[in-house]
Amino acid sequence: MNKYPDSLASNPELEKRYRLLGEVFEATHDSVMITDAHCNIIAVNKAFTKISGYLPAEVIGENPRLLSSGNHDRSFYQAFWQDLIEKGSWEGEVWNKAKAGHLYLGWLRVSTLRIEKEVYYVGITTDITELHHSRQELEYSAYHDVLTKLPNRLQLYKTLDAMLETANKKNTQVAVLFLDLDNFKHINDSLGHEVGDELLTQICDQVFNENEQDFVARLGGDEFVIIPKLSGRVDFADIAEGYIKSFARSFQVQGNELYSSVSIGVSFFPSDANTSQELVRYADIAMFKAKAKGKNRVEYFKPYMAYAANKRQQIESKFRQALSVGAIDIFFQPQFSVSTNVLSGVEVLVRWYEAELDGWVVPGEFIPIVEGMGLIQELGELVLTKLCAQMKTWLNEGKRFPLVSINVSIFQIERGDFLENFVRIIESYDLKPNMFEVEITESALMLGKKKVLDTLAQLRDLGVVIAIDDFGTGYSSLSYLAKMPVQRLKIDKMFLQNLDVASNNAVLVRMIIALGNTLGINVIAEGVETQAQLEFLQSAGCAQSQGFYHSRALPAEDFERYLSQEMDGVIEEKAF
Repeated sequence: MNKYPDSLASNPELEKRYRLLGEVFEATHDSVMITDAHCNIIAVNKAFTKISGYLPAEVIGENPRLLSSGNHDRSFYQAFWQDLIEKGSWEGEVWNKAKAGHLYLGWLRVSTLRIEKEVYYVGITTDITELHHSRQELEYSAYHDVLTKLPNRLQLYKTLDAMLETANKKNTQVAVLFLDLDNFKHINDSLGHEVGDELLTQICDQVFNENEQDFVARLGGDEFVIIPKLSGRVDFADIAEGYIKSFARSFQVQGNELYSSVSIGVSFFPSDANTSQELVRYADIAMFKAKAKGKNRVEYFKPYMAYAANKRQQIESKFRQALSVGAIDIFFQPQFSVSTNVLSGVEVLVRWYEAELDGWVVPGEFIPIVEGMGLIQELGELVLTKLCAQMKTWLNEGKRFPLVSINVSIFQIERGDFLENFVRIIESYDLKPNMFEVEITESALMLGKKKVLDTLAQLRDLGVVIAIDDFGTGYSSLSYLAKMPVQRLKIDKMFLQNLDVASNNAVLVRMIIALGNTLGINVIAEGVETQAQLEFLQSAGCAQSQGFYHSRALPAEDFERYLSQEMDGVIEEKAF
């Protein structure tokens, strides 16, 4: 468009306007192409050359199909021409091929022009290739995990929905495997998150990439969901077990040789659930069952598991409410001297009544949930505060009471401020440390965490009695026990069952009592329910006993009748 018609030479004004239009044509940043009615190119601008790489001389007289990328099928062009003929225009995304061979994406707007009975087509293309790549990157980020590059939760449900739709039409099944690494938190806590992150990437490279036929998504942390591509329940079972075996290897991470087994839960469509969300949730529930059964195993979803999970959710919700208003009770279970049958101590037990959960919720059911919720510290402080308030009331009324025992979770101590809070609370009620005994389970002590052992030693130095609860279930060694800051052992109630017929139980109880006596550690047996059990403990030299034979756990007003017996001198010497 550099040559002007002769008819304009005698009309300066038209020539000026024509020149202006030509300058605009060349200056625009969008690619412009003009063809005649037969689709022969008659003009292109500089932007066309810049974007496509073709000089004007190379395309004038050619058909625009020389830019064809091959990415569009016949139906695309049929729709294109139908709009152009019926509406006189068309616009949309078009992939073109540049002279150099690379593809570029343009937003093309084509209009039909009619000038003096002549038909022309004007195509204006905006290069949106970079925008397309940015859009792809954003979409990739939205649907993929940053660390592992695996599909994320959004992509999981999008893919699973499509798989379920196909399976429903073909009457086939789909399995969902929910994987959670065992002891991953310990690796993060002990070696740092950088090591944990690198371990995850190695697992993706060395384990998941070995099974490229399976769809693998990361939900977050150390949780993954796998959807196997094979069909048939037997095949799915083999795949799940295969992943268990795949983790039986070491990973070299920043100079550390790490091992991480995996727990897997499995659910099936359509036998277990019909929606993606339910399938993933049920597989998750089954995975928790695998954890509870010892980890490094596969568990298949069963309907009763959903009930348990729903109950757990209800407990979490209701417990938060109860804790916020202090609606947690404490009960007192008396302990007695085996030789004299007088009151020698009392264990404080937490009790929670929730009408919507059918009454009293068993501590063994809600305490582990509270620990998992991270609220055990708050519960412990509430229980200690209520206990101290009651003890102060008894003191003010002139009542004497024996050593008071409270249960402490290892998670309370690991928070780091347990000792300070303990001292602060009891001192606020003018109570002394030597009025208290702290019980911690043997299994928790066997972890050997320095922070826990140091805190218990500091409590002992303050005058608090330290007791190992559920002794005999944690497999502690004699040498290890001798090093612990412990003054009392509580024989787990399981060992008192069937003493008359199970000689092994009798032998174990005698051994524990002898061990305690040898080390100068007081021994108390819990779970005493019969006269025969009490007589056995007397013969074995056990110091104290506790259980339903003597009394169930009692509310404070009922326990006071034991305290009133102090007037008759039937409370053990160490009373406050």
